[in-house]
Amino acid sequence: MPKQIKDRWVNAIYEMRGRGMGPKEIEDQIEATAVREQFDDYPSLTTIKRYTAKYDRLGARAQATYREFRWPQSMESGLLPWEASRLGVGLLERYQRHHGCRPTNGYVRWHWRLSLAWPPSDPLDQDADLDARDRMVAGFLIYEALGKPITSAAEEYIVRQLGKTTSDPDIPDYGSEEFFQPAARAADEHGATPLIVWPAGQPFAGNIVPPPHVRDHEIEIDDV
Repeated sequence: MPKQIKDRWVNAIYEMRGRGMGPKEIEDQIEATAVREQFDDYPSLTTIKRYTAKYDRLGARAQATYREFRWPQSMESGLLPWEASRLGVGLLERYQRHHGCRPTNGYVRWHWRLSLAWPPSDPLDQDADLDARDRMVAGFLIYEALGKPITSAAEEYIVRQLGKTTSDPDIPDYGSEEFFQPAARAADEHGATPLIVWPAGQPFAGNIVPPPHVRDHEIEIDDV
């Protein structure tokens, strides 16, 4: 039987590899995170080595998704459009202030894509929904790392956000069990498992700390 990994760890491994970390350094980071966040399902060093090998086999452009965002280099390379510059630099400032490091190109790119459908406030730090956007982006990054389509719940969540008024009750977090009620909504047209992203009220943990799932599952690791 092939070894298995909880799918929430895949993007975390790719991001750390994209930051130049080796398998043992990644293992140490994941173990520290698992202890702090009380996860008991983190991958072994052997599994981490398999996934760093998967990352190393990705094309250069795919690998660049998991590397650090830099202006103007990320735009000059075509990873992001120039129009994303203002948002990207704003996210960079916020990410460095919270985490002491740069966000990835993928993180900025998904925030940019989301901003086209659900425009944030300007300046960015005055956006009341910024934490909710971060939680959506964390889910999108996990789907992307797994090569899975994003579920239709994302569209529904954005539509509800755009239509809400100040008198409306709070909309449950995208991916939460409350948002996916009734249960029939959990299986969309792709049959994908919805994500529960970092719970509101907890400190924003960035994308190296993977968010928990509503219904987590394991994926097989191909031999390398």
